[in-house]
Amino acid sequence: TQSADFGKYFSYFEYFFGVSDTSLREHGTFYYYLHSLNFSRYSINLSGENFYYLLNKSVQEINFLLYALGAFGYYRLLSYFKFNKTQIFATLTVLNFLPIVIAMIITFKPEILVFSLLPWMLLCLENFKKNSNKAYLFISMPLLALMITAKGSTLGMIGLYLLITNLSIFNKLIIKEVSILLLIFITLLSVISIQDYEVNQATIL
Repeated sequence: TQSADFGKYFSYFEYFFGVSDTSLREHGTFYYYLHSLNFSRYSINLSGENFYYLLNKSVQEINFLLYALGAFGYYRLLSYFKFNKTQIFATLTVLNFLPIVIAMIITFKPEILVFSLLPWMLLCLENFKKNSNKAYLFISMPLLALMITAKGSTLGMIGLYLLITNLSIFNKLIIKEVSILLLIFITLLSVISIQDYEVNQATIL
């Protein structure tokens, strides 16, 4: 609760607990909704003395679970690329102590959601490129939609990265399959964006 911009994004708690009608912020709401669900578990024990302690505890719990999900995802991704376990665990150990990662874990911002979903989406794309199993593309759609709606900067970074590294995927698809995938993705993106706009009265841009 002492991290940068916590007070700024506390408005998401106020929205999800019915204190205000809108967040008046611009981030995607899924990350903050997870935190609100977790914090609601402590509602019967809240008091003026322990409010910020339990709020801090709740934020750290969700951020740690997201980090653990992401770390496991990077373990699976590196295993897919045939790195041995010594290399993988050395990499993850170093990752644990990087200042930027520690900052990501202890702050109330959605970058950690992107960290947790990115390796799983990349694993889906790599499996599709290897096996041409289109189910992996369908699984990757909601992951991508949640990531690029989390924050304006992640929309730019993830979108540009995928265009540079995975544009060749479309060569393995016929026009009908591309059209179906685009329709599903645009539908998911629209539903999430409309929901976010209802909460924020603003877009991520």
